[in-house]
Amino acid sequence: MDPASFVLPGAQSLVTEILSDGWAQARAWLAQRWSRHTGTSQADLERRLDDAREQSASFFAADRAALEAYWAGYLAALIGEHPGLAASLRESRPGVSNTVSGTVTGNVIQAGTIEGGISFGRQR
Repeated sequence: MDPASFVLPGAQSLVTEILSDGWAQARAWLAQRWSRHTGTSQADLERRLDDAREQSASFFAADRAALEAYWAGYLAALIGEHPGLAASLRESRPGVSNTVSGTVTGNVIQAGTIEGGISFGRQR
């Protein structure tokens, strides 16, 4: 399993959650998996993740690409210390599913959070 195939997408997802209302759920999901591989309590790991979030925000608050790079490095370091964690991190977060089936004749939007409006062409 190549960690590079999911470290950057994982970091991008974490940054999306950090910048939205989904951080608490993402933090708990990551800490739960991390705890399974280290024996450290989930609450302690959640505090570590909160500290990392605060640190990354203080350095890179206005630069999404830098935030993603920070979290990619963070995840890569975790996997380096705990290689078994890689398989757990590849699991999808529960409740996240995007599916389109059948014949689609119109527009389809799949998104976690949308702020502001969405429009397709002229309004009639």
